[in-house]
Amino acid sequence: MTTTLTKGPIPAHHTRDPSMKNYSSPRPAPRVKPEASESYKKHLGTVGAWFDQKANKSYNSPRPPGRCPSPESKMLRQDHETGHMGDLLGKSANFPSSGPREHTPVPRVKPEAHDIAEHHKGGNMSNLMHKYGKLPLSARSPPRVKPEAEETAENHKGKGMSNLLHSYGRLPLSARAPPRVKPEAEENAALDKGGRMSNLLHRYGKNQRTPRPVPRVKPEAEETAWNATGHSAQRLLQPQLPTPRRPRTSTEATWGGYSRGGTDRSDRSHRRSSTVVW
Repeated sequence: MTTTLTKGPIPAHHTRDPSMKNYSSPRPAPRVKPEASESYKKHLGTVGAWFDQKANKSYNSPRPPGRCPSPESKMLRQDHETGHMGDLLGKSANFPSSGPREHTPVPRVKPEAHDIAEHHKGGNMSNLMHKYGKLPLSARSPPRVKPEAEETAENHKGKGMSNLLHSYGRLPLSARAPPRVKPEAEENAALDKGGRMSNLLHRYGKNQRTPRPVPRVKPEAEETAWNATGHSAQRLLQPQLPTPRRPRTSTEATWGGYSRGGTDRSDRSHRRSSTVVW
């Protein structure tokens, strides 16, 4: 495949031709003014120089000169450049080059913080590692307990749980706080203690009846209320003494005035007119 621009085959990225290894399409000439050439070279970047290993074998960027105006700073710079790790690893701890220090810095510790500074030196951790279980107990600060809370603080030390585990069932009953009951509610409070249920279970049928409130009945309904209380049924259910009977006449006692089919007309009217009083 040929084109009018290239006049040859279009190169592919996977070609094996050594001349096409660094193939790149033609680029137009850069349009850079003379006064901008320095900025142009700067903006080209230096990443290619970093990845070019053949050209960077002996590469070393220039270092800024050291700013050490005083002799002390020059000594510190020399120590930082050379270091002391080689001396510590390659020689003994008492090599000649490591003499005593010229001066010991004065500790900047306030008098009230002297104890804390001593602990921070590692004494506590050393005792914990090498004297575990052999150290005395540290002093406890006095408890900040108000007088009215001393009993509660004593129980919180484990006294209550100790008594519960080792003296279970032998402890006296704890004192109960007096009930906070208003005077007008004392009767209800007494009933709520279980007295009513106790009487109901152990004295069933022997308790006195509670007073009934006065019935609110209108005057015109008193007769109905009286019958509704059970008096009508009471007369029907309760047994009554036999009522006196009217004595029978001699004519009624004999069969003279009667016939098999019925009684005499006059006798019938007599019996019909007689009434029985109960």
